[in-house]
Amino acid sequence: MTHVHVVDDHWMVRRGLREVLEASASVTQVTESENLHDAFDACRDLRRPVDVVILDLVLRAESGIAAIPQIKAITPTIGVLAISFLAEDPHGVHAIVQGADGYVTKGVGPKEVIDAVGHVASGRKYVSAGLAELLARRVQRSGDLTAREWEILRCYSLGLGCVEIASRLSLSPKTVSTHKSNGMRKLGLRSTADLVRWAMEHGLP
Repeated sequence: MTHVHVVDDHWMVRRGLREVLEASASVTQVTESENLHDAFDACRDLRRPVDVVILDLVLRAESGIAAIPQIKAITPTIGVLAISFLAEDPHGVHAIVQGADGYVTKGVGPKEVIDAVGHVASGRKYVSAGLAELLARRVQRSGDLTAREWEILRCYSLGLGCVEIASRLSLSPKTVSTHKSNGMRKLGLRSTADLVRWAMEHGLP
């Protein structure tokens, strides 16, 4: 049986999700909050342990995506189902990379919401077919990188310049630039700014 906590700053969305969840035999309790402060408190409340958090990615002046690892840090066993009006690419991908256990858009029907909650509550991942394909493409692209390309792209993502990277790795600046160009081509990136965003989304080690 599952305790679901809904985090959304729109009361109509919270009400709609509550009605859907309370109609499910597998959900025993539904609580809600409109901000992250209250959501974190709910996750810390051991008297009513939360099993699944349904988390809106865009809250007033707050980032739901940034809150995902914070929720996991409170209680790693809590499943996080991200929900948003935002498109699966790149927002759904980013949510999964940040540690969400599932992602659905707000346009899905009640059955899919219940299915998603059930998957997450049982420790499984829930992603749509479209999002699964996006994730597979990104893993495939990143898997094409050589160890040296990974290393050099990581240095660039940390703000290091070509000459400094060359000195650190005992390479020539030309070699560093070549590896950077090859790595970015494989990832479909055009600029260093694109690289930094990609690194943030994928937790480039």
